Amino acid sequence: MAARLANLKRVIIRLGSTVDQPPPRELQVLRLFALGKSTKEVADELGIAFKTAAG
Repeated sequence: MAARLANLKRVIIRLGSTVDQPPPRELQVLRLFALGKSTKEVADELGIAFKTAAG
């Protein structure tokens, strides 16, 4: 849970520090976390490595 919150914090900071829209894949990951999915569920659903989903 702590890793997921840290990942969300990094994404939020990135969103606030750039004028550009984040890449679509990052938005997919963020959306799934916002829906309450676990890091493993996000990785499995998107077909990415657990460590990639964990940030």
